[in-house]
Amino acid sequence: MNNMNKSTIEYLVAKFNRKIRLSLNRELLKYGLNEANFYYLL
Repeated sequence: MNNMNKSTIEYLVAKFNRKIRLSLNRELLKYGLNEANFYYLL
């Protein structure tokens, strides 16, 4: 697996997910929303 073990992949996925969540929350803030209530509206 190109020298990447499971823990490395999990770390990178967690880092990517955090970046997406922070970006989403930043965008939703101008509408008075956050990731929790945004998904509730969907």
